[in-house]
Amino acid sequence: MSAIQSSSSRHIPGRLGHPLVWFTFLLLCLACYRFSLIDRGHFYWSDERCYLPAAKLVDAVMGGDYRVATEHLFEARRNVPPARPGFVLVSVLPVLGQRLVGTLAGIDPQTPRYYDVACAFNVLVTLGVTCCLFALGRLWTGSAWFALLIAVVYSLLCGANVWIRHLVPYQTSLLFYLLALWLLSSKQESGKQGIARVVIAGLLTALGYSCYPGHYAFVVINAAVALTPSQRRTLSVVVFGLCLATVIGVFELLARLGGSSYIQDLKSLSESVTMGYPKEGYTFVWHYLRDVEGAVGVILFALFWGFVAFVLWRRRVKVPLVARAAICAAIGCYLFHASMGVFLGKMVFYGRVLMVYLPFMVGGAVLALIHIRFRTLRRVCVCSLLIASVYSFVGFASEYSRIVYPAEFLQNTMTGLGRELTYPANVLWGLVDGNQDDTVESFDPMLTTVADSRPDGCDQYVLLASHPAARESDTRFICVNLKYMWYIRQRYDRFAPPAGYTLVAEALHPEVLPATGYEGRKPWERKRIRQRRYTMRIYERLSNVRNAT
Repeated sequence: MSAIQSSSSRHIPGRLGHPLVWFTFLLLCLACYRFSLIDRGHFYWSDERCYLPAAKLVDAVMGGDYRVATEHLFEARRNVPPARPGFVLVSVLPVLGQRLVGTLAGIDPQTPRYYDVACAFNVLVTLGVTCCLFALGRLWTGSAWFALLIAVVYSLLCGANVWIRHLVPYQTSLLFYLLALWLLSSKQESGKQGIARVVIAGLLTALGYSCYPGHYAFVVINAAVALTPSQRRTLSVVVFGLCLATVIGVFELLARLGGSSYIQDLKSLSESVTMGYPKEGYTFVWHYLRDVEGAVGVILFALFWGFVAFVLWRRRVKVPLVARAAICAAIGCYLFHASMGVFLGKMVFYGRVLMVYLPFMVGGAVLALIHIRFRTLRRVCVCSLLIASVYSFVGFASEYSRIVYPAEFLQNTMTGLGRELTYPANVLWGLVDGNQDDTVESFDPMLTTVADSRPDGCDQYVLLASHPAARESDTRFICVNLKYMWYIRQRYDRFAPPAGYTLVAEALHPEVLPATGYEGRKPWERKRIRQRRYTMRIYERLSNVRNAT
């Protein structure tokens, strides 16, 4: 550690100021940017339905019905496995916050604005992730400046920002895992204080797993780091494992009280992963970094594998043991996940799953920069990485800030036409999934939904009218592509409205965003989406337009 510290801090000009000042400035900039994103996109993804049971749990506890509360803790929303009790528990905080703010500000609970408070809480979670990475960076590099570089590069990645406006458990899970990793990476003392850190880290790791089991790799990574202390190594890993088992056991007992089984829910998770392309396992990280992160992704990929090839395996190179253990475990988990997909077809990669590995890729890339011997070359590489990060972030932020989601697109269009939609927010957003009891057309006879790509047949995910049926429906509004794109494999046939209809609103579909294509899409599906550039459109009957004017 001392060797890294001396070599890294020696070449940082003191006139730049203290790195903590710049880190605070980074947090303020990130907060301003991310808070500007929380006004749309809630409940676009199915995993966001796991947030809703938290409100029911609060109501049940306040009513004194604790058995019903445990049922809501493990409640399964449609097509979402109920194995996320940790996220439901954590979501109690934003639920209480949105009720308080909603009451004080007079916000209608049936409107999308009511859930902005929950997304604001999500912003605070992401800032906590940045703080954890900065703290870890100081331990791994021995330099606050290179720790700041890790925090900056990671925070400007698309993967660190794309979930801000969505009520998903991924960032919450990552925060608990990184807190645990920071505790385990801290200097382990031989007394009670060292074991106490292992206990807290084990509990945090279990809580992160209960928030989102898809990040299971972090359990292995933290366990590997728990094995690294030179003193009380066996005791540390035993205590760490007991803490994990204790939390899972407590959740199992609570689930039994509610008439379900948490462990059984965990076993059923693999059956719910049906989208994506398992054969892409080994190349997924490259495709994602190239297509989603852009220039900085390519540089990170090259630097990380340069670190693996020339630094990680060399014993003479001074890299902290905890950093070696964490990065090696991350590589092993990635290869295991990829192999299970390529050879057995059991696992697939999503962008949300890749979130586990991005902190280690950034950390490895920065460690590679530290070990460049020539000062000038090192400075050029650092500047190139920063410039690429800013360049890629600006491109992503520009596109992401303009993205409109189907629910808001429909609601804003209807409001602009002087017609209010009075459905509860979660029911309105249900049109994305296309479940029969959630679709807008089930509640509003004045809307007909259709898609540019005609499905072969209708199932629970694709409740759409055919093109001829939509033209003959004679409803006031015809809505095109206002659903999640389950039908990419079908032939593209841009819907043409019948005579007497006019286009009143049009916007790019969220699926056009590159990051969205890496959430369960096959490579050829992502290619088709880029080529077709799907748009959401709303047509209104001209007679109604004339009456409105």
